[in-house]
Amino acid sequence: MVEAQRTADGRTTTEQRYYLLDQVRSPREVNALVRGHWGIENRVHWVLDVIVHEDASRMRTGDAPQHMGVVRHIALNLLRQEPGKGSVKTKRFRAALSDTYLEQVLGF
Repeated sequence: MVEAQRTADGRTTTEQRYYLLDQVRSPREVNALVRGHWGIENRVHWVLDVIVHEDASRMRTGDAPQHMGVVRHIALNLLRQEPGKGSVKTKRFRAALSDTYLEQVLGF
């Protein structure tokens, strides 16, 4: 169990969080594990939802959801590797408008 305190707008709230682990860990190790998990959540899943609108996808049957998930991850990685300026959202928009830039992102 981890007890977390948060103060916002002069109001303090306390929350208890429970984690299941495969072995006993020190508080420092648990903190690193939890932060590592949320780092992935914020770096990948949030971007896929907010920028690529993955949660709004209507694909629900067969292998289509898994296949499109792989395509979205590849697209996200290619956009992140492109050395140009701008956010992933900006690069995605530029790639949609310019075939030349799209080819650059794809490595052609």
